[in-house]
Amino acid sequence: MQVPDGTPRVLQNSAAWIWLVAVEGEPDVAASVAHLAGRVQEEVAPDVEAFLEELVGMGLLEESAPRR
Repeated sequence: MQVPDGTPRVLQNSAAWIWLVAVEGEPDVAASVAHLAGRVQEEVAPDVEAFLEELVGMGLLEESAPRR
């Protein structure tokens, strides 16, 4: 939710996993979500990346520089 006047959004299932992993600062969100879902990273990576881009586009997440 964007505060103070944002619209609440409810994320369920894999969308919630993606959000939680991303806000914790995990550098490889797709790998973590694949592990949680019991899937291969290559299967989930395109959808994870697309959803992350959507969240950034809505202003709900900010991209950060890669960790060194």
